[in-house]
Formats: sequence, C-alpha cells, structure tokens
Amino acid sequence: MRPASRCTAKASLVGAFFVCAAWLAPAAPAGADCHPDRSDEMVRVRQVYDGDSLVLADGRRVRLIGVNTPELGRDGAPHQPLALRARDRLRQLVFASAQRVRLRYGPERKDRHGRTLAHLFLADGG
Repeated sequence: MRPASRCTAKASLVGAFFVCAAWLAPAAPAGADCHPDRSDEMVRVRQVYDGDSLVLADGRRVRLIGVNTPELGRDGAPHQPLALRARDRLRQLVFASAQRVRLRYGPERKDRHGRTLAHLFLADGG
C-alpha cells in the first residue's frame, strides 16, 4: 500500500469512528436530568452578586452550575462588557420569585473558593 493510500485509509477509519460515536451518543443534552422537580433545597436569596453567583439568606455563597457570565470589575478594574446587565437580569428573575429559589447540587458541592455549586430554579419551577 502506498503512503497516500494508508493516510486515506486512516482518515476513513477516523471518520467512521466519529460517525458511530455521534450516532451512539445520547440524544438528550447532558443537563436534561436537571429538572426543578428534583431540586435538593428551597432557599431564600439575600444578594445577587453577579450574573452567576449569589448569597443566600443563611450566608452561603452559591456559584451557578452551567452559567458563565462576564465578571464585575474589582479593585478599580473595569467591568467586563455586559457584566452589569447579566447581574441585573439574575436579580430581576430572583426578586420576581420573592427571592425564593430551588437549588440542585452538582456532583461537586464546593468550588475551590468554598462556594456551593448548584443549578438554580425559580420557586415556580422556571
């Protein structure tokens, strides 16, 4: 077999692998089992810090799983674009539900900063 045809054969095998892998992959997204009916805890929010983290009435800091918003500036640094809009939207959603939300914890309960890691659902299931 010539070198060029060996490469073609390898490329065909690699392509076939990815087609099979895509076909065998589950149709539902990874977070599909994260349903509000399966929440772990109902809590009250004291403060929305930014678009992806908040503080609960009991003082726990929560980092939302699956959400990554622009960061607010610290120590005189400017805010990243849309950081204020992301924070304000999360505030709007949380306060519209009377600050009551449901949490569903991920496989890891804490991040390296000691924040609780959880999915957040509004009290009405949204």
